[in-house]
Amino acid sequence: MDILFLFSGVACAIETVMLFMNKDFLIFMGSGNGKGIQEKDYDVPALFRAERWLFLIDALTCLALGINLGGYTVQLICIALCLTTLVLHYNNFRSSLYKKNKGRR
Repeated sequence: MDILFLFSGVACAIETVMLFMNKDFLIFMGSGNGKGIQEKDYDVPALFRAERWLFLIDALTCLALGINLGGYTVQLICIALCLTTLVLHYNNFRSSLYKKNKGRR
């Protein structure tokens, strides 16, 4: 399980760096077949500004879980932060705030 958190933390750290450079590594990867989320449907700079901080939190918490920093309480806090950012990621993509056609869904 530690290896999974380490890999997830590294992937989130790479995505964080890429988002600060206004590029993408994970968000729109794999949605090229016409299904799922499409980059052309979103205001990409605004979405990247919102997502970079969530990925930074994900990277730090997953790396802390993978390296086993802290005790049981710290691990529970890290898991809670990961789950909270997951909900916030979901809300960002559902929100009309970051879509190009703000009037339509």
